[in-house]
Parts: sequence; C-alpha cells; structure tokens
Amino acid sequence: MELADRLLSNARETELGFYVPLVSNVASRGKLSEFDRVPATLTASEGTPLCFFCNALLLPDSRPADFGSDAVKPHLRVTNAGFQVITIEHDPDTVEGLEESINWTSSEGKIHIIDKELRRYRDYNGYCAVWSGHRSVHFHFIFDTKHLKEASFEQSATERWTAYIEQGALMEGVYATYYAKVASLCTEVLCPIVPADKAMRTSHQFRRMPWGHRVLEVDSSLLKLTAGTVIPQLVLCENIRWRRSAKGSQEYLVAPDIRFQIRSPSTGVPATAGSARLEVGTEVTDELVEMCKMEWGEEFPKPISMWWDRHEWVFKFQNHPNDKTPSTVCRGNHNRLLIQGRGMFDDTFILPGELTANELGMHLALRFGLLRHRTPADGSVRKIHLKGFALHKTRRGKPVKETLEQSLRDNFPLYTTMDQGQLQTIYRDRLRAACAIIRSFNMSAVIESAEGIGKTRSLFEVMANEALDTALAPEDGRVRFNAFAFRSERQAVEKAREYEQETGRRAFVWRSFWSHYVDACRWADTNPIAKAAFEHQTDVLALLGEIRQSQPGVFERLEAVRQDLWRDQAGRSTFNSNTMVFTTHATVMSWVESRVTRTWHHPEFDPSVAAADAKTMRDATILQDVVFDEPEFGELIWLLTSELHTHLTSVNEADWKHTTVENQRHLFERVRHSGAIPHDMKFEAYSELRHLDLSTLERVDVDYYAQPFGRENSAKAIYLSSHQRSFYLGAKRWPFAGTARITYLTTEAFTADSILSIYKKVNHPLFQLRLDELPPLYPIDVPLVKDRRARAEDIQKLVREILAGNGEAVVIANGLDQLKGERAMTFQSMKGHNGLADKDIYIIVTFLAPDVYAESTCWANGSGRQTPSQSTTPLKFHRRSDEIRGLDSRSARRRLSSCPTTCRGSFVLGSMAYPTDSSSSSLLKHFGSGRHQRRMRVLAVSPCLGSEL
Repeated sequence: MELADRLLSNARETELGFYVPLVSNVASRGKLSEFDRVPATLTASEGTPLCFFCNALLLPDSRPADFGSDAVKPHLRVTNAGFQVITIEHDPDTVEGLEESINWTSSEGKIHIIDKELRRYRDYNGYCAVWSGHRSVHFHFIFDTKHLKEASFEQSATERWTAYIEQGALMEGVYATYYAKVASLCTEVLCPIVPADKAMRTSHQFRRMPWGHRVLEVDSSLLKLTAGTVIPQLVLCENIRWRRSAKGSQEYLVAPDIRFQIRSPSTGVPATAGSARLEVGTEVTDELVEMCKMEWGEEFPKPISMWWDRHEWVFKFQNHPNDKTPSTVCRGNHNRLLIQGRGMFDDTFILPGELTANELGMHLALRFGLLRHRTPADGSVRKIHLKGFALHKTRRGKPVKETLEQSLRDNFPLYTTMDQGQLQTIYRDRLRAACAIIRSFNMSAVIESAEGIGKTRSLFEVMANEALDTALAPEDGRVRFNAFAFRSERQAVEKAREYEQETGRRAFVWRSFWSHYVDACRWADTNPIAKAAFEHQTDVLALLGEIRQSQPGVFERLEAVRQDLWRDQAGRSTFNSNTMVFTTHATVMSWVESRVTRTWHHPEFDPSVAAADAKTMRDATILQDVVFDEPEFGELIWLLTSELHTHLTSVNEADWKHTTVENQRHLFERVRHSGAIPHDMKFEAYSELRHLDLSTLERVDVDYYAQPFGRENSAKAIYLSSHQRSFYLGAKRWPFAGTARITYLTTEAFTADSILSIYKKVNHPLFQLRLDELPPLYPIDVPLVKDRRARAEDIQKLVREILAGNGEAVVIANGLDQLKGERAMTFQSMKGHNGLADKDIYIIVTFLAPDVYAESTCWANGSGRQTPSQSTTPLKFHRRSDEIRGLDSRSARRRLSSCPTTCRGSFVLGSMAYPTDSSSSSLLKHFGSGRHQRRMRVLAVSPCLGSEL
C-alpha cells in the first residue's frame, strides 16, 4: 500500500500549490482530479474507481475549480512534489507475454535485479508492480526529488507559479533522465518480447493506480472476460523506502544542481536578439517527433525542423516520406497545423497537449537548455526588440561602429543542440558574413572567439576576393599583398596548403632570408654563420658578398632558390597581388624596418644591382591587409623592468646609433657581463631597445592587492614579493608604422583587451568583434589524477613517462626544453595547431612564475584590464587526501571512456591532474570539485568549438 498511500496523501496540497491527478477516465479535462471521489485511505479489498494517476501538477491558481479555456495546459504545469514515478509498460498480445511480465515480479524475478542496480543511487526509493487489469504490468519506479535545488520541493504555491514554465521544463528533464536510465536497465535485464510503451516517456501521462478498479470497455479475448467486467489492478509486488536511501548508495542519479547540468547559455535568451534565428538539432527535433507520434498515433505529418524566427517559433512538417519540399507548418500562437502541399490529410492535427507553437517551442528550448532566463507567467515570449522611433531613440548619439559591433555580438550566438558538424558549419558561415561586414570598415580589427570555430578559414575567401580586386586595380609600380601571419613557419606552411585547397588560389610562404640561409647551409652540408657574426646584417648586397666569399656553395644555392621563389609549376610568375602571402609574426612586425628579406624576395633583384635600385625594389612590395593569428600582448607592448629602464636611461643614444656594428657588439657584450641587462638577452633585442624612445613609456607599479594570486599572503610569499615593483609600459611602433590594415585573431579575452587598450592609447581606431558568447554543448565529468611531479622542477620527468607509456599521447606544458616537438608542445606553440582531435592530450599547468605574474599584473593595472586569474572562477586547492580521489591510469581510462564525448587525456595542475577534451587545445573554462562524487566537474565545455581559461 506504500505507493497508493503516497499518492492519496499528495492528492491535493493547496498550500504548496500542487496535486497528484487521480481520475477514473483518461479523458479528464486538463487532468483535473476527481477530488470529491478521492478517499482518505485505501484498502486492497475496497479499492477505488480512480484507476489512473500521473505525476504532480500545479493547481490552477490553487483552486480546484473547473478548468476554463484559458487555463494553463498540463504540459506546462509539471512541478516538484518531492517524488516522481517512472513507469515502464510492455503490452504483449499473448497470454505467454502477460505471464512473462508477471513472472518478472516473483520472489526471484528479474525486477529485483533492476532494483538492486538502482539502489546505488541516493534518490531511488523503490518500486511497485501493478497489473493493469488486462494484458500488461505497470512497473512503477519511485525517485525522491526533495534534494533538487533549482525547483525546490519546499516552495509555496506563489513561488511555484512565478517560475512555473522554467521549472516545469526542468522537472520534465529530470523525469527524462530517470526514465532513460530505468528504460535502459529494463531492456537490458528483462529482454522483453515487445518494447516499452513510449507514451510513458512523459511525466504527465496517465498510468495505472495501485488497487484501482478497471472496467473493461470491450470483450477481452486474452482474459476471456466480457465488456463491463470490473477488474482490480492488483499490486503484484512492492518494495519502497521513503525515509532513507539504500545502504551503500553514494551518488545521485540526478544531481541536486541539475540546473547546471542543463545546457544553459550564461546570458540572455535568443528572443532578445530580434532578428536572430535559433536553430535546434536532431535531439530536440527527435523529441518533438515522438511527442507528435504519440499524440496522433501515426508517423505523418512528421516534424523535420523547428526554429526561432524573430519573435515566434516555427515548426515544419513532412507530409509523407517522399515529401522533398515540405510546406506544412505551425507557428506562433497557433496550435493547429496548416496542411499544405501534396499528400494532404482529411484530419485536423493539433500540437501535443494543445500547446501553441510558441508554448511547445519554449518548453522544449528550456528543457534542453537552449534558454535560461525566466519567461512571463502567461507563457508569452518577451519582445524587447525595439522598432521605429524607439529604436532610433536608443541609438541616438552612438557611433555607427559601436552600434554595429553590438549588433554583431548580439546576433551571433547560436543556442542549439546540433551535432558538431552542423554547428561548425553554421558558425563558420555566420563568422564569414560578420568578417565581410567588418572589412567594409577601413580600419584594423580584433576578432575574439573560441578555438576551433574557424576564424582563419572564414577569412580565406574574404581576403582572396579582396586580393583579386587589388590585382585588377590600376597598377602604380607596386605590388600590394594580403597576408596571413602565424607564430611559426610550420603553421604558415600548413595554413597555406589549406588556403590553396579551400579557395583554389595561389599561396606563397614568405620566409625570412635567414631561414633560407640556414636551409642552404644544410643543403651544402655547411655550418651556418651566426647572424651576429656578419659585419653587414642590414645591407643585402654587402651581406651576400660576405656569403659568396666565405661560403660559395651556399651562395649558389641561395641564388637558385631565389630565382624560383615566384615561379609556379608552369613557370609563370606569381609575383602579383592575387597571390596570398603566408608568413610569421616576426616578418610582419619587422616589415617596415626590414631591408634584407624584402629586397632579396623581389623577383627582379640581383646581387649585382645598384644600391639605389635595391632600395626601389624593397619599397615596391607592400603589405596591404594582414590577418595576425593568435598574437601575444608582449608582441604589441614594451614592458621593461625598472632596472633595464635605468640602464637605458644612463647610456648615450648617439653612442649606439653612430657607431659600427662591430663596436655595437663589443658594447653589448660589456653590458651583458656587467649584469645591467638579462643574461639571456640577444644582441638584436638589445639593439632594438637602444633605438627606443623612452619618453613614450609610462611607469606602472605592481599592486598585488588589486590582483591577488596564490595560496597564502605571508611576507615571504613569492607573489606578494612583487608588490610595488616598477615597470615601464608603452605601445610598440610596428602596428602603426606601415600602411597595413591588421585583423587580429585571438581566443583569449586578455589578449583582446590588451590590443584594445593599446589602440585606444595611441588614439587609433579599431573594430572589435567579441564572439565569446558560445553555448556549451553538454557538461562532462572528468576524473582526478594526482601527481606531485606536475611542478616546474620535475615536469620533464613526468612528460617523458607520459610519452613513453602512451604512443598516442600529446603533452602541452611549459618548461619542456629539449623535449619540445610534435608530441610535446608549449602553450604558445599549441595555439592554432590542428590534428589533436584523435590524440590523448595531457595539459600540465603549473603556477605562474613570479616574474610572469608581476608583468601580467602590471599590464592589467596599467591598462585597466583584468589578469587571466581574475577572468575565471577562483580555484581552491585542497591538500587533504580524503577530499581528492587519486586514480591510476587504468581507472582514468575507464572513467574517461564512459564520458558522453570522445574526450580523453589529463589536465595536470600543481600536484594535481585533470583531464581535458581532446577536441580542443584550449584549457577548460570552468571547473570545480563535485561534493558527492569527489571528482572534477566541468560546467561548460564545447568540444567542437573549444573553450578557454
């Protein structure tokens, strides 16, 4: 009698505002209980004519009055009554099938196997098997929901109605989680003759009441009974514990913070985007298909797509399997399908639950985590997109650039459950369109978005078309190139190959002269001469003369390479603006000052030309538009320590500019040995500093208390010791010295903020496209691995062990030294790296070095920006062993294989290691330790797009 008593005791909770529907007829309007027939108690001998029940619903306005036409529909009134009943039903057509179902409930029946498996969950209370009175058995599995935080059981009726739409979708999602687990177990254990009735997939579907009286509506050939016979719905077995969990249960099947397990965007709803379109993937569409099939009892019309279009939901249906151009729709505040096209139906089709398209679309969007914000209590969609005069009024006085920036940012997010391939395609199409709009502004730009979205590829076509336009423009004797700049020549070569495959256009990898020189020495089996050893480093004619005299074989090889630089396989010249240049950051940064590389690359250059002609050739090559991929803020600013600034201030600028290179080298060595500059500083870097205008730098002191970091704040703390250290900051000249329009692509908010600050400081316009509002696809649980070697002193030993033990492993860490390569890379070199999706990735993160902390904090204080540590949730490290579960490699692999993704690998932090997703080479965005499971829980990860720390 346990389940029956529980249902009766919750038949009507006026103060809490809910009731458990108990009816004698499933045609009950609005699923309103027959309150006047609900007994106070129930016995098996007496039974009750109320033979149906469903999970709890909200009382309409807390009144048991008749439901009017304007009453909220049952689909939207699902609420938390402290428990949910999950029902599995099989409807066999034979006596043997019925007997099999009954045998599952015997003392040694299979239901006890399912019960044992479910009892490891703290929120499982037990089961009750009820014979339906005909050909099936209803297996009721009861789960406790009092532990849920977001839709609390203890809410008042008013509180429930305030957020009923969102909480109803949440509770429907809770039911779906329970049902999926139970249905899977039943299929695995019972191996039924017929599959389970899918009608029980929804919480508000009527099911058989324990000890209810069923009246046969038609003659039963199965039972040999006539219509009108009253049959008791017998309880065949029952084992329920209401007040305590089963012994040994440790985890919840549905966690208390279920809200965070639903894919909810962090800000806004798509309705606020006005013209934005919200697409949904197969997961939501499949659910709609099942709902319609259960409602109509037939497969067609079949939903094939649904989307949010401006201010209403639109559903499109297929009339028959061969309907190639479906036109049957239902949209907005309508609930009746508008049947169009061939294969029309005679019947009228109403959406499930008589919900309108807006109501059903909103319900599904909330349930599957596409929306977050609460909607009005009347179920309507908030339309805050202004029109006409009101729109112009809000934009009055706002620059067009800022208005467009905000518009692109608002309209770009796509909240969806599409699979990885669909999502990437749509995002890249949107990004390509946004980039085309940006290019209409004749100014530099910064584009920030997650890794893997295809920022670089989105610009391939745009840049190629612009390059063609430039090539067709009237000539003025100069060649203007569009270029992509990357961190390394390896990446430049890789991206050039992708560009040619994607666009069918020509790509030229622009390498520095010194890179070609090293290759020529390798070809000639000769050791290269150090760059600093050449007397003439900036005079290309004199430099080549030195090489010809000391290394004739190398010189001949250089000439052979130079003469073929701009020839394609057909022997045609590619030295024109239609050829896309792929090069390195260093090349772009030194372009204005470069003499050797730019001159040597000109196709008409010859070592015998006059110096004046060489200068003309150098000036004839111009970078017009540059895409600068993954910049570092250190590439755009000067950041000098007070000691280095003091030294540069004390020396005479003229002594350096008006002396020979040989004397400069002697001065450099003398200064380096005196300790006035860092011991590892190169001659070229020091020479650049001697030409720096120190008056352009500003002094900024480190304020530790504005940017706290680390675990403890004692006087000897390594980070606190940086407090009040002085640095001198200033913008580097190269981004503003030439005529090139630069588009910076970055995955890091800190870098994007740095670029914006620099351009603002020099009063230079910059278009910003911050597309970091990306919806996570789903959360993943990741195991925790401890290793005390995950620190700077022992990191190489740990890396060697990982690489030796796993041939598919790739390690990303700093401090690798000689271990750097394709399988071990730094955080800098891994950016933009392709080909990691099928690798086991181990990311080892150590605490910041004190100098790095001081520099980044000083820049943040000086620019008014946040340090990376501020832009993420603070981490708390627990040293107690009972708070951290250590897993060996076998356990880690087993746990990772159970994740709902293809992610593998470990994320090692300090003396602790955390797995990361292999589909992205960026760090996980948010994580914290699970209270009950004692493992790290990733709250927001988008495997196909990547995520950032």
